[in-house]
Amino acid sequence: MKRIPCFSLVLGVVAMMATGCATTKYPKTLTAETAAKLQSVNIVKEINTPTSLTVPGAGGGIIGFTIQLQKQKAFTEEVRANLDFQKFAEEALRESFTKAVSGHPGWKLVSSDDKADAAFLLEVISMGADNPPQWPPSMEMSYPPTITISATLIGNPPFEVVRTEGKVQALDPANHPIYYQRIERIGTKDKLPRHFSRQYSDDPAIFKSAFQEAIDLAVKRIAASWTTGAAPR
Repeated sequence: MKRIPCFSLVLGVVAMMATGCATTKYPKTLTAETAAKLQSVNIVKEINTPTSLTVPGAGGGIIGFTIQLQKQKAFTEEVRANLDFQKFAEEALRESFTKAVSGHPGWKLVSSDDKADAAFLLEVISMGADNPPQWPPSMEMSYPPTITISATLIGNPPFEVVRTEGKVQALDPANHPIYYQRIERIGTKDKLPRHFSRQYSDDPAIFKSAFQEAIDLAVKRIAASWTTGAAPR
């Protein structure tokens, strides 16, 4: 599958500001009727992942923003020194999502190379350390993992993808309709186990365990919305 360069997103935002058009909205739930029409589905091979990890905010203003960027760069480099977090996120999301789709009654999960009625396009929009329950934090504060995942179900694969106005769709939307798109964010409010930043960066096992739990929770909520409406909280 060919991806359109990211500048299409910028152009889309500019166009939206110039025309005043509203951002396209796709269904956030998949009704049983729609799901029943899809007998076979697959998962697009390519899963986008972020190149850097997020960190808690460092305050407002230009100074705070600059400090946050510096911390984000340092945290990303420290984690990457011991773990390819992008590869991990891609593999963990694919595995978790594969289990969820396989468990959906009435759907047959097929290879991404085989013909299917629809395909899930997955993306890890962001991931990193979230704000702790206590803010501002103390010097020894631990942080919960945060991750934001997007799942878009597009008809009649294969297809090329374009991003406009912050949304993803097939380059030829008339022949590849979007049945569903849901974005789930896991963070502080979900009360997952917290760790010190050094634990995340120095111990790959801790990083993987924390983010695997976050990914599984996000996928569980996404899967719950396929037939029952709002995902459980």
